[in-house]
Amino acid sequence: MRRCRFACVGALLLALLLTGCGKAGTAPEDGGADFSETEQVETPEAADALTVKEIAQVNGFLVTHLCGRMGCSYMYPAGSGDIAAAIRALEEDAARRGQPLRLVCVTRRQMAELEEFFPGRFEYVPDRDGYDYLYEIDRLADLAGKKLHAKRNHINRFIENNPTWVYEEITPASLPECLEMDKQWYVRSLQREGVEEERDLGDEGIALRTAMEHYEELGLEGGLIRVYGEVVAFTIGDRLSADTYDVHFEKAYGE
Repeated sequence: MRRCRFACVGALLLALLLTGCGKAGTAPEDGGADFSETEQVETPEAADALTVKEIAQVNGFLVTHLCGRMGCSYMYPAGSGDIAAAIRALEEDAARRGQPLRLVCVTRRQMAELEEFFPGRFEYVPDRDGYDYLYEIDRLADLAGKKLHAKRNHINRFIENNPTWVYEEITPASLPECLEMDKQWYVRSLQREGVEEERDLGDEGIALRTAMEHYEELGLEGGLIRVYGEVVAFTIGDRLSADTYDVHFEKAYGE
């Protein structure tokens, strides 16, 4: 059995993802945002202070080790091949670390897979705080109903106050403008939120720059809004599965 040889996340992870190991196409269709290759690339350097990420390639699977509020754990292996062998390799790695084998972000299909190969070995506990937010596209596009009345009013005020606004798809040529807008947004947000938010805001900037540097390789898409030719808002995301889109960044000036 191949042993897990973990390395700190960074350029190695990006190389693995861009060459096909654990790419989104091999992630489960019922998987959450954590299985997105972009999420994996974005978060290492911008990780929470309690989270340390390491990765390894095992029998064609990308495996991730992290430690956070739930203790140390592993992401369910992403890839294709002998999943049982990959899980056993994680089990051996956890034993070497003196830790129990804890898998996180496990989907229903993956739970069934675990029961098939390791019947009765695992206990499944929901982590409500870790759930993804899911929105129906029609609900966001139409903003129907009383609950979304405030959002409709906000949009109407924006259109009324900014008659020159235009929407454009983000291209490699407009990425530097988005990055410059983010720098200005950071300064304004820091003034508004205070120094206690400085680390979180700075970490988000690291994630954004990393994503922009590999925008095309990661298959990212996005749109921006201009007012009098200046970028005042943008959003970037990618397709997570056949029916789900993952929004990674949303930036807009508050005024």
